[in-house]
Amino acid sequence: MIMASSVFISYLLFASLLSLSFGFERKVGTNAASRLQNYHAVPISSLFPSTICSPSTKGKRQSCYSPTSPCMYTRSYGDRSQTTGYLSRETITLRQYDNQVLEDFLFGCGVNNGGVFGLSAGLLGLSRGKLSFVEQSAQKYNRTFSYCLPTSSSSSGFLTFGKAVDKAASADVKYIPLTTVSEYFYGVKLDDIILDGIPLGISPVNLFSSPVTIIDSGTVITRLPETAYRDLRFEFRRYMEFQGYTLISPISILDTCYDLNFITKVHLPIISFLFADGTMVELDPNGIFYVFRLYRQGCLAFAGFPDYTGHTILGNTIQRTMEVVYDIDGGRIGFRSSACE
Repeated sequence: MIMASSVFISYLLFASLLSLSFGFERKVGTNAASRLQNYHAVPISSLFPSTICSPSTKGKRQSCYSPTSPCMYTRSYGDRSQTTGYLSRETITLRQYDNQVLEDFLFGCGVNNGGVFGLSAGLLGLSRGKLSFVEQSAQKYNRTFSYCLPTSSSSSGFLTFGKAVDKAASADVKYIPLTTVSEYFYGVKLDDIILDGIPLGISPVNLFSSPVTIIDSGTVITRLPETAYRDLRFEFRRYMEFQGYTLISPISILDTCYDLNFITKVHLPIISFLFADGTMVELDPNGIFYVFRLYRQGCLAFAGFPDYTGHTILGNTIQRTMEVVYDIDGGRIGFRSSACE
């Protein structure tokens, strides 16, 4: 299994080279690279022919490498996971897409990996970066893909590329303009949050360090500027109090949590996002409330960060059950409700 993420941290696909390294257990055998037919590590000279030595620092000797030395990479992620290994090439075949072939595909072959990747064999980079799967497969799939994140591991979601997306698209898909944040981010312009039909009156200009909101399948919890989050939290708590739910102590960064013992169905307010072009997207109830089933507790799936200090991030929890369609060349991103369970 390869995890997929669409943010800047996922500019490169990496697959594990060894079955166990630095506590990162995965479902592939030892020395997976030995089973790849066309695999080879990328030499430094092929990428940086005129830069073989790293620059000297404060009079220290330069660190020089042979042009034929393999090019190594290291990458850290926001959740403190990390991967180190060799930049590599291989011919890959996509069996679910009529055995289409991508030749000379660049990816990271990880040898030292650690963190919370679980039993996944690697990570599929879906960002705008030149080494991402999206860019390397652009001629085949026209920089178009979509996914639907299910509510639990017992349910099924999907990830599609190219023409498969066109078949799934329908009048039910609500498109909004896609905004460039950087080489890696996908951005949208969020204007307000609506709770049970009442706009919270959030002003991106006054609260956000940037008017652009990042949409991210790698971040779990949606992050809002503190003032905007407090407004949402106040209205959400008031609704839940009226419904008779008991507020309990915070769980990690989630500070609006409730006791769900003896409760078979949770009644939640309707939360929608209003975007700058006037499009309104209603969130699935599974996307606004993060349930800890083992402890019979649930929390509002939003958290705050200091005003003016960063981008608002739409995390993967609020994307649950929605198909999110990325039409990069078309400059738009779409949302279709109830696409998976």
